[in-house]
Amino acid sequence: CWQPQMKRKMIHAVKLANPIVVLDNTPNVAKQVSLFVKVISNVWDRNALTACRPFLNGERGAISSNPSAGDLIQAMSPAKIMKHVEKEFDSSGMNADERLTLSDIVGLLDLVKRRPQAFRETVTSVDPLRDSAEHTISQLMSVFTSPHTCARELNSNDLHRSLVVKGWDLHLRLVRRATNLRHFATAMVVSIATLMMLSTVLAMIRIWLKFHDVLVNGGGGDLLSEGSGVDRIALSDPAAIANEQQMPHEELVNILLVVLPISVLLLMTIQGSFQIAQSWASYHMGASKVVAEIYFFLGGVAPYDQNPGTNQRRFLKRLRDMVKRLSVSGIREEDLVKSASGEQAAFSTDLEMLQGEIHKSLYGIEPLCFPCRKMRDLLRSCCGGSAWGALLDGPEHRDLAAPVNAEVYMEVRMAPLKKFYSDTVRTVSRLRMVLHCALMLVICVSVGLGATDHFSVWIPVTLGVATFLTTITHWMTPPEVVSALNSAIAMLQKMELRWQGSDIRENRSDVTKQRLISATERMVLTVERAMSRATAVPEA
Repeated sequence: CWQPQMKRKMIHAVKLANPIVVLDNTPNVAKQVSLFVKVISNVWDRNALTACRPFLNGERGAISSNPSAGDLIQAMSPAKIMKHVEKEFDSSGMNADERLTLSDIVGLLDLVKRRPQAFRETVTSVDPLRDSAEHTISQLMSVFTSPHTCARELNSNDLHRSLVVKGWDLHLRLVRRATNLRHFATAMVVSIATLMMLSTVLAMIRIWLKFHDVLVNGGGGDLLSEGSGVDRIALSDPAAIANEQQMPHEELVNILLVVLPISVLLLMTIQGSFQIAQSWASYHMGASKVVAEIYFFLGGVAPYDQNPGTNQRRFLKRLRDMVKRLSVSGIREEDLVKSASGEQAAFSTDLEMLQGEIHKSLYGIEPLCFPCRKMRDLLRSCCGGSAWGALLDGPEHRDLAAPVNAEVYMEVRMAPLKKFYSDTVRTVSRLRMVLHCALMLVICVSVGLGATDHFSVWIPVTLGVATFLTTITHWMTPPEVVSALNSAIAMLQKMELRWQGSDIRENRSDVTKQRLISATERMVLTVERAMSRATAVPEA
């Protein structure tokens, strides 16, 4: 019903993030606000760009083909929204001071730009005459149990966003350095194991060639026959053997028998001096710690449960402390303050690239290559607003610097993490099984060689291959990784079952949010510690 100063009260309630339920089939300012809310809610639809296109400001330039909700809100034109409200509802019978004006639309849109998630969860429009009872109850529960209700203004200013983007930039740079060190360390381990195996093989070949030459020079097949005493004298005469002319392949084998052990020694010296595996573990754990700090900061979890200014200073300080601890591995503290402006500018203009890089580093999801993205955008533009065009939509882009609640954290962090861990444990288990089967086959071959007199000389070769497979198995599939992944999957399933069994009010409480974020991030650090074989992770 209409009340005096209804417009002022509603705008004030939006500023305070009070729960607001607007009935769509009521007249006057309630109907105008309802139309505004429906226009804004289009930015969270599946085909948001098509739904919001009539309200976008053409003067801001072309928007990306797969924009985020924040991009669409920033590109909306208050004049076009006002024209839509006037077209859908005739306000000529209202008092002039109770109508929504263009300045009111500008003010409301500015509030939405600063606090999009709070507006989405605290303001809703329902139509009891047309909507089903289940849909209406769901919207009411969502509004009255929102964690943003009556809360102070969230961290959504430029400084907050800049700090979070710098955190993601630091994470990506640490991941790139860790990936390069991991490849280098893997190459060193494989090279050392391969050279040691080749040394054993060549040594046995050299022994076989020596005995073969002795047998040939000593009389061939009659060497061991009865009455061949002269042949036995020739076999035991070292001067006669030394005078025999060496073949070219024997000289090559002799050279390799000297070069290969020296190469192994040099590689082991380099591996021990530069501590490649330890450096990789430090960078890997540093990148994981940065992600945990970002989600603690976005979720308002301790130690970031104070006012926004204190949280921002503490977040920056903890990142700097991590950089200082990693300075021995080559990263400088100035890299945090003077981050790569070129990469940051590219990320800010292409959110899909930033989200793709983060998803690849965290969950192993390969982003679309540039030609594929352009082809998809071309096909979607040809399809227009049809249903076929909606099928070509890429993944929904979320604001990576926006605060998260329990629901958002479950969707953007825990769900992909569970899938990634499940895929990883299957891949590691399959590779481990293949290597173990190969090792068992080599051992069986060794037993078979030992059962015969003629081929027992090749047993050290099979043992060298077994040592090579064992080294690769311990490096590529350490046993503690499988157990850590299985424990993490079980923990995620347990938290998911508890989430599904709780009501919406409990799921949206601050206690649930803090419990989910704290438990999940500590679990992730435990898994990453097992993967990197880091014995301890210093607390920031």
